[in-house]
Amino acid sequence: MKKLSKKQQEWQVYRSKKIQEKHKKRVYQSKKGVKSFVGNHDENYQAPDIFSFIENADETIEFFNGILNSIKLCRHSKKSIYIDIKSIKNVTIDAIMYLLTIINNLKMSYRFRIGFSGNMPDNPKLKQLITESGFYKYVRKENDDPVNINENNLQIVAGDNCNVEFVTRIVDFVSKRCSSKKVIDSLYSMLIELTSNTEEHAYERKDKKCTDKKGLFNYRWYCYANCCDDKRISFSFVDNGRGIPTTVKRYIRDIFNNDNRYLISALDGKCHRSRIEKPNRGFGLPTIRALRKNNYIHNLHIITNKADIIVNENDYTENNINNRLSGTLFYWEIFS
Repeated sequence: MKKLSKKQQEWQVYRSKKIQEKHKKRVYQSKKGVKSFVGNHDENYQAPDIFSFIENADETIEFFNGILNSIKLCRHSKKSIYIDIKSIKNVTIDAIMYLLTIINNLKMSYRFRIGFSGNMPDNPKLKQLITESGFYKYVRKENDDPVNINENNLQIVAGDNCNVEFVTRIVDFVSKRCSSKKVIDSLYSMLIELTSNTEEHAYERKDKKCTDKKGLFNYRWYCYANCCDDKRISFSFVDNGRGIPTTVKRYIRDIFNNDNRYLISALDGKCHRSRIEKPNRGFGLPTIRALRKNNYIHNLHIITNKADIIVNENDYTENNINNRLSGTLFYWEIFS
């Protein structure tokens, strides 16, 4: 073999270092799905005063869609986006979890190396709520101050499939505060349905990878629980799939003029057969509907695409929203 010249050897060392640097960047980006939430920015997005899907769906969805539309139009690398929540007057963790899925799970942010930075609310109670939610487990912050843990909260849990360990962890949190075995068993059943059915149906993928080849996101779900008082525990579950109405439309014969009706049809189990007469599991929603009907869960609220439904014991309350959510939010409560 011909001996390399000194210049060729130097080139080989330089090339090897560059390859190692690229590998380290890829490993860092993939590790725990954590991205930076500090740094400079090109575009500024101010969150609505009421930063919440449950309390202010339209404006909150519009805010996130503005960020997503800007990223879709991105044609260059190293774009940076600043999330301004300094002046918000109220926040719920459902919005914070969706912010996490944009920061950490958006495909184009990796392709174009889009960076995110932001601030925290001036309101100390809101700042404490976000900090104690576990937000900083998924993004980096400017300082390494320890994050306080509130025993009345279950910090945000994330997964990309039906992870029994995570589900058990949530159920264990509730078991210490709820003595009803039926309620706890129902909660376990609901969480299994949400994590497994969103994994199976969100993209109708044929492989086992949690990736939607045509969608915006690498698949991920987030869940958070909070003890509202001595008798009530609330849950928020967000996934970044295509949304229930989008999926249901491919299986149901009926044609409705709004997404609420598609969601209600799925909850009632009316999308049990596909257009080619193959059995369909109904996306697990009839099971969840039954839990609400039997009063094992309460105050069930679902927002997905342009559907916004409150599930009552025997009927539904339909809300009208103008903006489309890419994904699905479930909010519910249990009484201990």
